[in-house]
Parts: sequence; C-alpha cells; structure tokens
Amino acid sequence: MEEPLEVGVLFAPGKPYPEPRWILWRGAREPVERIHLVYERRAAGVRHLVYALSVRGTWLQVRFDPVRARWYLEEVHPLREP
Repeated sequence: MEEPLEVGVLFAPGKPYPEPRWILWRGAREPVERIHLVYERRAAGVRHLVYALSVRGTWLQVRFDPVRARWYLEEVHPLREP
C-alpha cells in the first residue's frame, strides 16, 4: 500500500525528527494519539522516515519521502484491547 497522505508536523527544537501532529485520513483531520516508533529506511540512497502511529484506535505506518516532500500511508492495523 502506498496511499498519499496529508500530515501536519511539528519541528521541535532538539528533536531529531519532525513529530506528526495530525493526519488527513478518510476525509477527516485526525489527531495523532501516539508515536510508537520512528526509524530510517534507505531506498536508492535516500533516507526515508517511517513512523508507527496511533490514530482513532488504529495503528498506522506512514513514510516521509524527502525527495518528493510527500507522506504516504503504508500499513493500517486495528488496535485490539488485551
């Protein structure tokens, strides 16, 4: 899956990566509840940032492509209560 996504981010001083604050997903602007993980992935010599986020009880994997300056939704998984 590689669905284009609109993401609002905060570039906080002292933070190594921008922090996603909201996403425009399924026609609604949704706040990011939690950032679970951030890591770097290299493709063709370009460093992409990959985030695991919680939004409305759903775990999303999103990727920032710095060459295109675009965000993409890669995976969607409903979170389940233990």
